Amino acid sequence: MKKVIKKKRMKFDRVPHQRIEFGRIKERLVKWFMSRSFSERLIVSFLFVALVGNILIGIVGVFNIVKISNVASEIYKKNLVSLTPLNKIQTDAFSIQSLLKDKAINSSDNYDQELSNLQQDILNQLSAFSEYADSNAEKQDVSALAADLGTIMNGAQILNRTFGLGDVAQGEKVLNGDVANASKAFNQAINKLIAYQTNDAKAQNSANAQAFVAALIWMGAALVLSLGLSLLLGVLMSRGLSRPIRKLVAVAESISAGDLGVDIDMRSKDEFGILAQAFHKIADSLRALKGDVDTLIAGAVDGKLDVRADTAAHQGAYAEIIDGVNRSLDAIETPINMAASYIERISRGEMPDLITEEYRGDFNKIKDNLNTCIQSINALIQDANVLTRDAMQGKLSARANAERHQGDYRKIIDGVNNTLDAIIRPLATSADYLEKISSGNIPDEITDEFVGDFNLIKNNLNTCIRSINALVKDANLLSAAAVEGQLSVRADAGCHQGSYRKVIEGVNAAIDAIVSPLEVAADYVDKISRGDLPDCITDEYKGGFNRIRNSLNGCIGAIRKLIGDTRMLEQAAECGNLSVRADVEKHQGDYKAIIEGFNDTLDQFVHPIQEASAVLQEVAKGNLRTKVTGDYPGDFVQIKDGLNDTVDSLSAYVGEISKTLFSMARGNLNVDIRTEFQGDFAEIKDSIQNIIVSFEETLRAIQTTSDRVASSSKEVAGASQLLSQGATEQASTMEEFTSSLGSLTEKTKANSMSAQEARQITVKVQDGASLGNEKMKSMLEAMQAIGESSNNIGKIIKTIDEIAFQTNILALNAAVEAARAGQNGKGFAVVAEEVRSLAGRSAQAAKDTTELIENSIQKSELGLKIAQDTAQALQTMLSLVDQSAMLVKSISNDSDEQANSLVEIDKGLKQVSEIVQTNSATSEETAALSEELSSQAKILKTQVSKFLLHTEA
Repeated sequence: MKKVIKKKRMKFDRVPHQRIEFGRIKERLVKWFMSRSFSERLIVSFLFVALVGNILIGIVGVFNIVKISNVASEIYKKNLVSLTPLNKIQTDAFSIQSLLKDKAINSSDNYDQELSNLQQDILNQLSAFSEYADSNAEKQDVSALAADLGTIMNGAQILNRTFGLGDVAQGEKVLNGDVANASKAFNQAINKLIAYQTNDAKAQNSANAQAFVAALIWMGAALVLSLGLSLLLGVLMSRGLSRPIRKLVAVAESISAGDLGVDIDMRSKDEFGILAQAFHKIADSLRALKGDVDTLIAGAVDGKLDVRADTAAHQGAYAEIIDGVNRSLDAIETPINMAASYIERISRGEMPDLITEEYRGDFNKIKDNLNTCIQSINALIQDANVLTRDAMQGKLSARANAERHQGDYRKIIDGVNNTLDAIIRPLATSADYLEKISSGNIPDEITDEFVGDFNLIKNNLNTCIRSINALVKDANLLSAAAVEGQLSVRADAGCHQGSYRKVIEGVNAAIDAIVSPLEVAADYVDKISRGDLPDCITDEYKGGFNRIRNSLNGCIGAIRKLIGDTRMLEQAAECGNLSVRADVEKHQGDYKAIIEGFNDTLDQFVHPIQEASAVLQEVAKGNLRTKVTGDYPGDFVQIKDGLNDTVDSLSAYVGEISKTLFSMARGNLNVDIRTEFQGDFAEIKDSIQNIIVSFEETLRAIQTTSDRVASSSKEVAGASQLLSQGATEQASTMEEFTSSLGSLTEKTKANSMSAQEARQITVKVQDGASLGNEKMKSMLEAMQAIGESSNNIGKIIKTIDEIAFQTNILALNAAVEAARAGQNGKGFAVVAEEVRSLAGRSAQAAKDTTELIENSIQKSELGLKIAQDTAQALQTMLSLVDQSAMLVKSISNDSDEQANSLVEIDKGLKQVSEIVQTNSATSEETAALSEELSSQAKILKTQVSKFLLHTEA
């Protein structure tokens, strides 16, 4: 143990002084930080994180921005600015080369001056670039440029002398030899310097990009560090916040659960320490409040309502709570004492006066209930005194009013009333029943329940009622059976006793003496009513019953004769023999009147039916002048007048319709049915009027269409003639142009023989090409005009097609209306068919013409395209001719190409010529079709003009 302690001391002695001081400073800082309020700690933490993060990010950002700015400045000064003199040197070098080439072709007075200026400018730019050339390689390239420039300038002087002496071959040799090589080397050196500067700029830019990435990495690291500090401080602050909050939440939950013995151990001086002290005070106050409440509850349980708590021991709302409990006990004690006093007096039978003191809430209900109890007992005593007085005075119908009472008090009054009813009701019922029986009004049996002696009285009365009801029931049974004809029904005398049984036996014997003859008569009458005639009655009867037998036998005989005559008339009517009649002399009385009525009825029906049948037969044969002329009474007059009016109406309608259709058949549509038609005939009239209107509209439309077709045909013919003339002129122009191209081709071929002859021929070719270009432009304009004319003709043909289509529709409508008109519309149907045929031919001709014109338009567009290509080729040829003056060799080659192009142009022109000839033939065919269409339109107009319409009349 000693060794271990010694080692610990030795280790402690080795702790540096600076670490001890840092630990003390850290402890003081932590103590100071924790002694601050929570809001101050939050502010300090966020300020620390913000300062650390911003300082780190700012340092890294400023350092890298300065670095990137320096590199950018370097790129601009060294690489971008130095490219300006190199670009100017390259431009001047191209100008010198161009000037030397121009010298080989044309001589210029300013040649030497321009060459000297360009050389001086190049030297100045080289001098300017030398300021930026800091490497040996760049300086060597500048020297090489100067040497190549000297070589070029020497070659220029030699070239100037050789061309001045007219030695073109030597000049070209120098130009294509030393000068060309020096120019090539010069250009390569310039490109090398430009590439060097560009690559250097790219390298500097890459370094800048790397610096930018490094800056992002450092700034990201600083940001991550700041976030780490923020997270660390957040965790520390969260722990410092969550621990006291959890303690306070546990204390609050314990207090809310009723546990007031909690102990809060928190000694910090921040907001949470203050809050813990407040919780401690709340617990003390609640414990004191609970103690006083327990004291008040114990007093109330023991019945000591005068016990009160001391409000001075509490503060604020807690004192108000205790005071409220004390006042609540005061408010309870007074009414409870008063209620106990009143209940004691009532229990002794001493009714006190009503309570007049004022109480509130439930105490007021107690007061009202006590007053109600007093009033109910007083009312019960009052009703008992009234019933006692009325009973002593013999007023047994007097009752107490139970509605004045409630609850069991009401049950007491109802019990007294029911007792009186139990005595008085059976006495009153017996008296009432005896009175009804004595007056012959037998009542129902007594069903009320009685007890004791009252039940014996009830049974005797019910037995009397049952006996009388049985006697009345049997009497009603016999009476109802007699009324209904059930004479076999008898009353059962065994159900009765004493005198009631003797009465029933006498009634049964009297009925037996009457029923036997009546049953025989009833059987015969029943058979007669069913149409089953029986034989005559042969049994013997006496008195009035014998007269009944003779009357029945006479009735049976008369009915047999009536049935025989009725069957005879029925058979004659079925055979159509309406002249047969019954013999009325065979019958008597009303039976004779019946037969006479049958005969007269047949006479009244037969005559008008026969005449009406004859008139209808004549109408069926077409004779509408026949009439019913007989004189008939009653409803037969209406039949007669109705049939005659029907025939007259039919005659008038048929005559009017025939007249109208006859006029239409002769071509006169200026007719109208002016007579008013009734009923379904009005629809026939409207249909005929609609046919006339439809025919007139159709004929007018056909007439207008024929005029338009004739006019359009003339316009198409004129346009076709113009198109034909234009195509003919175009064909002649194409022939002339083809011959001009032939001579031009020959001249172009001869152009390649020699350079000197090419110069002379080129002038002629240029003139010929210009002339050909002008001709080609004229041809293009003419072809465009042909295309526009073809389009216009196409529009006209479409109009003709539409007219033909409308004419065809009108012809179809006319044919439908003619079909509706029947026989009278046959002539119009023939005209409609001719119009339809003409419309079909017009549509087919328009369709054929449209196809020809569309083909012409397509071929014209093809010719126009070829002509445009030809014009473009001629324009190219003119350009080539202008350039041919520079070099003879180029002229020869271009002449060969021109010859080949002219061969192709010649082929294209031949195709255009064929297309123009086709257009000319198509135009002539269109003109012929238009003339034929015009003649057909005239025929149609002539056919339609035969009809007379309203407006023409």
